[in-house]
Amino acid sequence: MTEAKWLACGNSVLMLSQIDDTTNYRKLRLFTFACCRRCWDQLGEDSQTAIDVAEQFVEEKVGEAELLDAWRNTDYYLPHPFDDSGFVGYRRGFIGRGASLSYAAWVAGRASDIAWSSARKDDASLIARCAAASRAYSGIERIGGKRSEWRRFEAEELAAQADLLRDILGTRLFRLTNFPTTWRTSTVVALASQMYESRDFGAMPILADALQDAGCDSADVLDHCRGEGPHVRGCWVVDLVLGKE
Repeated sequence: MTEAKWLACGNSVLMLSQIDDTTNYRKLRLFTFACCRRCWDQLGEDSQTAIDVAEQFVEEKVGEAELLDAWRNTDYYLPHPFDDSGFVGYRRGFIGRGASLSYAAWVAGRASDIAWSSARKDDASLIARCAAASRAYSGIERIGGKRSEWRRFEAEELAAQADLLRDILGTRLFRLTNFPTTWRTSTVVALASQMYESRDFGAMPILADALQDAGCDSADVLDHCRGEGPHVRGCWVVDLVLGKE
């Protein structure tokens, strides 16, 4: 996949197939958590807590014992929502809120599981597909739709996830971005830290201005800050500012 195709791709699963398993585990984990947060309304309180704790574990703010306790409270032990062939998608007789909740619960459990175990691209891809299935079932429940509408909702969610993946990985598959330490002024770091901790990235354009004031002349960095987003934890520019890998 060329850089131009990467930037235009509207399918997170296709994009994940193009990366290798040396991609930063933290980045993949944060992507799966972002997918889970798009299913937040379909998650029970225990599953939401598990995602919060998994994020803290990845940031080394809690230990493995706390993560394991949170994971055990999810519905990950329930039968998975796939059919016998492992198919993820629309199935007759498996519809409505129950289907949406089933996929969402599995996604939260699996995402919190890979916070401490392996985090390969195949894991991230399956979580993304199941999160899209949850959103698609939720969508057709709202409108009483059928299979054709399910496919539309699924495609919309995979496109939204593609934007998340671009925010997290940027163009690192094609080139590295030079980020001198002189650009990390106190103002720049404070803005990035506040957005990272609050998950409110509304100040990204202000970050661009602060970076320019610090001497940043990278079009990739500035354009990303001033673009439409979305931005989530793991945003490649914020990570560069904060020195996160």
